[in-house]
Amino acid sequence: MPATIEEIEKALTVSRGLKGPAAQGLGVTWQAVHNRIKKSERLQKHLKQIREDSLDYVEGKLFENIDEGNTSSIIFYLKCQGKGRGYVERVETTGADGGAIEHRQIDAPPRPATYSAWLEQTAGNRLDQVFGEMAGSNGSNGHEANGNGTT
Repeated sequence: MPATIEEIEKALTVSRGLKGPAAQGLGVTWQAVHNRIKKSERLQKHLKQIREDSLDYVEGKLFENIDEGNTSSIIFYLKCQGKGRGYVERVETTGADGGAIEHRQIDAPPRPATYSAWLEQTAGNRLDQVFGEMAGSNGSNGHEANGNGTT
């Protein structure tokens, strides 16, 4: 016999909104609970409320840890809630003077069939030309070799 909405609500409450444990408690599959929730606005609202209550509970625990001076909790809170004050770890990359990043497409020649063909094809190294164009020079890469393998 399928579980009633009330039984599913109780099982979800006991499992703190986790469908797998709720299903085990009801003796049904996870998918059965999932499908019943999808079909019932009442169960959807109940599950949403359980999750809100759980968040409140966990946030309370986080503040308890912060009050105890737990450094990890303090850092976590600042990363999540202090972004507007500069507590972020991401790096923003921009183009010149904060503008957009310039993207260039480099058309590569077809891949050579043999290693010797590749050596012939790369003899005038196209990258040297591209980097020279980017630097505004005449095709060199902007570095002068000093004859001993270094620049």
